[in-house]
Amino acid sequence: MEKGASIVRVIALELERIANHVGDLGALSGDVAFNPPASYFGRMRGEFLNLLQVLCGNRFGKGLVRPGGIAHVMGPEQCQLIAQKLIEIAPELRNVCDLLFSAHTVQARFENTGPVSLAVAKELGLVGYAGRACGLPYDARTLFPTERYADLPGLVNGTVNGDVNSRAAVRREEIMHSLSLIEMMLGQNKREYKAVQMQQYQLAPSSLAVTVNEGWRGEVSHCVLTDDAGRIQRYKIKDPSFHNWTGLAMSLRNQEISDFPLCNKSYNLSYCGFDL
Repeated sequence: MEKGASIVRVIALELERIANHVGDLGALSGDVAFNPPASYFGRMRGEFLNLLQVLCGNRFGKGLVRPGGIAHVMGPEQCQLIAQKLIEIAPELRNVCDLLFSAHTVQARFENTGPVSLAVAKELGLVGYAGRACGLPYDARTLFPTERYADLPGLVNGTVNGDVNSRAAVRREEIMHSLSLIEMMLGQNKREYKAVQMQQYQLAPSSLAVTVNEGWRGEVSHCVLTDDAGRIQRYKIKDPSFHNWTGLAMSLRNQEISDFPLCNKSYNLSYCGFDL
């Protein structure tokens, strides 16, 4: 894959990560009735979704990725619009995060709520921010780097107590890390790269292929099995929610019923992702 396509893919994935983490921090704010950051985060989530639309014409990134490349170019105009918006919104985002994490009433609800120990997280195989909040260092961007991730710095999380506060704090850390990655990618995009459209590929016969990528919730894996003629015989997608749902169940043990919304939103799992 050419360099430009991989740069755009990284930017799109990190914008999606930021948008969802920002939205979840807003929802957690609402669950503890701290309405100012809930409103601010809700508005800023829309800003990052709009940047995805600048990048590929769709607020949810639909239609961007193609086998071997991308369907939309990122020219100087898109680069400038994204860079300017990040310069504008990054200080706002830091201020709202500081407001949320410095409020004593918030910390009283977040800290020691829904904890999962490192040992249990290992046994369950938690992935993504749910696992990293317990102290698991696993990040597919670092261990199985695709696109441009092999050339980008990884993230070491600082709050790893396994509770709601840690899962929220990891999101905050990942937001700031993603902002820096996008800035680096924009700096490497020195020219307009060609779009790579869908092409016909002949799959290898009698083969098994497995992919691993770090989606915003955590490890996403695709597995394809072909028959003797190279036709797809089985195709399976594994969502991070498949790993993490038992983690939510463990978080809820011995908790007050009033803590369920906090624990639930701190994971923000996908029902259809679990049932895939």
